[in-house]
Amino acid sequence: MARTKVISITEAAKVVADVLALPLPEPKPTRQTREDKHSASAWF
Repeated sequence: MARTKVISITEAAKVVADVLALPLPEPKPTRQTREDKHSASAWF
């Protein structure tokens, strides 16, 4: 059986906690450019 990398529940919880601990971005104006809606940086 091939050994695959398995992430433990505690590891996953740590990752989620780290993401939730990040400061929320400032609310953006409702008017957005196409680049803002489709770029990954708009979500992070």
